[in-house]
Amino acid sequence: MVRTILFSAIFICNILISGNVSDFFGPGFDVSKLKVVDCITTPKSFISFVTDNKKQILIIKQDRSPSCSAQFKVIREMLASYLASVNNIKAHNTTILPGKFEFPGKVYKERPATVHKVVPGYPMYKLCNWPSKALQQECKSHHSKRQDGLQDTIIYYMSLHPDLPAIIALDTFIGNVDRSITNLFYDDQKDRFFAIDMEKSFKKNLCEIACAIIKNKLCNNEAMITLQELYGLTIYRNTLQGLIEHNSIRHLHVLLEKFTRQAKLTGFSQQNNRQPGRVRKLASKLTQYIQMYKRTIWASYKSAEKLVILLDQFIKQQTLKIHEKLFLHYHDDPITLTSEFGGNQMGTSHTICPTC
Repeated sequence: MVRTILFSAIFICNILISGNVSDFFGPGFDVSKLKVVDCITTPKSFISFVTDNKKQILIIKQDRSPSCSAQFKVIREMLASYLASVNNIKAHNTTILPGKFEFPGKVYKERPATVHKVVPGYPMYKLCNWPSKALQQECKSHHSKRQDGLQDTIIYYMSLHPDLPAIIALDTFIGNVDRSITNLFYDDQKDRFFAIDMEKSFKKNLCEIACAIIKNKLCNNEAMITLQELYGLTIYRNTLQGLIEHNSIRHLHVLLEKFTRQAKLTGFSQQNNRQPGRVRKLASKLTQYIQMYKRTIWASYKSAEKLVILLDQFIKQQTLKIHEKLFLHYHDDPITLTSEFGGNQMGTSHTICPTC
């Protein structure tokens, strides 16, 4: 059961801000002006809401578990957020609060946490009655008929707005298995979508699953998508291509190591200072985690390269089918044809709530 605790103003002075944290907040940042205004305790996390001297709201997120696996979420979140930022994909800005670093809203000083700048808008579940997993590429229930990967439902829903294919392409590239509509914000003032909460990235090779799906579609002569979905898939393909071109496997591995050092995962071994053998074992476990994620990154990257090639073929195939049908039937019934192919092309008029 979620408990909400309202904190009184907390001022913490004499805190030395590391370079990465200072760069995140920018000039004029004054840590002594930070105050925790609210905190939500979930079964797995502490989530604190902090205001700064510029009156902006920050979110501090920290896992309750001291395990290496739980603390590694900080690194996955940071790497995913960084890739979104440098590739101009709309997502929250995040940085790491290292272990042994005191900060308002950070419950366990010895463990790392993440700090997030609030994105504009509202979560989609408050605005629209889309299915909760309309854009999620993993189905966790073994009893569900829905399958993993880039299924037809996802292709349809991501085609409803030009921001969505880029976000879904990022999810595929980084293996983010948790893009429920609670983790997707929409700013109706600027007509933009923002992705949040990417700590479950680099856990699964979604590119490989997408490859199998597109291969099946290429072999199925009956497979047909709308013009709007074709635009969406094109943006999706272009985003994947950009992620590959701007990020080599070596570069991704270097970033993983950099953020691991920055996080200072010391809390889980600090409890065993009097047991050197245990500390060595835990340090070895951390190395195993790093190697495991490096292998996942390598496999996903190689599958992404194959996926771009398959998408090129599928987009060309569908373009020819659409042109052929346009040529054969346009003069017979142009109104029906426009409706059949999704006349609401992306970039003109977006219908983000088709089921409301």
